Amino acid sequence: MKPVKSSKILVIGFVLIISVPALSGLFGVMPANVLEGESGHDVTLWQIKGDWSGMSLPQRARALISASYAFVRRSDDYYRSHFSFRGALVNMHTFIVRSFLAGNPLPNKVVEGSDGWFFLGDDYSGEISESMGLLNFSDDELAVVVDSLSARAFWLREHDISYYVFIAPNKTSIYGNKLQIQRSHRRTPAQQLDSALFGKVNVLNFGKILRECRELVYYKTDSHWNDHGALRAYEFIIESVTNSLSLMGEPIDRSNLNFDTVTVSQRDLTRQLGIRISETVVELSLRNPTAKATTEHWPMEGARVRADVFERRYLNSKQPYKAVFFHDSFGEQLEPFLAESFGESVFVWDHRFNRKAIEREKPDIVVHIIAERNLEVIGQR
Repeated sequence: MKPVKSSKILVIGFVLIISVPALSGLFGVMPANVLEGESGHDVTLWQIKGDWSGMSLPQRARALISASYAFVRRSDDYYRSHFSFRGALVNMHTFIVRSFLAGNPLPNKVVEGSDGWFFLGDDYSGEISESMGLLNFSDDELAVVVDSLSARAFWLREHDISYYVFIAPNKTSIYGNKLQIQRSHRRTPAQQLDSALFGKVNVLNFGKILRECRELVYYKTDSHWNDHGALRAYEFIIESVTNSLSLMGEPIDRSNLNFDTVTVSQRDLTRQLGIRISETVVELSLRNPTAKATTEHWPMEGARVRADVFERRYLNSKQPYKAVFFHDSFGEQLEPFLAESFGESVFVWDHRFNRKAIEREKPDIVVHIIAERNLEVIGQR
């Protein structure tokens, strides 16, 4: 009888333990999302696209099936990011693996290099493999991207609109020497794209100008460039587009910027690991900004980021030209600088090429700023 009793106690204890996260989330005992910056996006679990009242029966059936698949995927994503005690469990796992096993708790997501440098792993679009030339576009994949960008450039030329694509290099492409990985002799996807579009589309890579900088241009503990990197990228954009916009002024004079030294303890890479490592960086800010943010916004139209960051608009009476910027997370730090150089700036956190929106805005120039690790999506419609 004792073994049976012991088994029951073990089963009951196990059930209680695995029920704690769900019960705490249900009754609000502990916030579900305890990793800083882990979530925060608006979540719509159930949504039917289109005008339901105007649909035929077959269209309604397809819409319901599509919404059901999306509901399952979103529910799973929501549960994963809002699982109670998730942050505490991740932190505990990280501490045990790093402190006692001398290992990497997330080897495919975050890779630790030398001298305190951290990098995104290959889980993110094969960032390391792409940067090292170990993974690149197939001929068919490259053709899709080239055809898509060429068609965009042609359409914009017909509307008398300049078009530029700027590639923000992977951190590994700039500081790959901090990783013990041999670089391949093969071309990277960015190099393939540069060669294939030469003379067809203005595709410019920030890589060369960032490697020439004396200052660090990326955070050690983050996958993005720091303010020094963003400033140099901004200057390169303005220097480049003057070929198309004759009245374009000079980039912001660096004497009109504040340079403040601050210490940050957790950025996106160390946040994923659940650790805090202090890093001293320089934050830049404008002393006398002339651009003013407006409250006018586009409709979301299926965007995957929060409404308050999807589209932002600035007006500047001291500058000519109107620009529309499509971008990802690398574009966010460029906003305050770019807004100072255009009469009207519209920043859209989306890679989709929205022709209707461009026709509505009637800009002088369209600029696409995309991370090297996202190049495979730039050809998507």
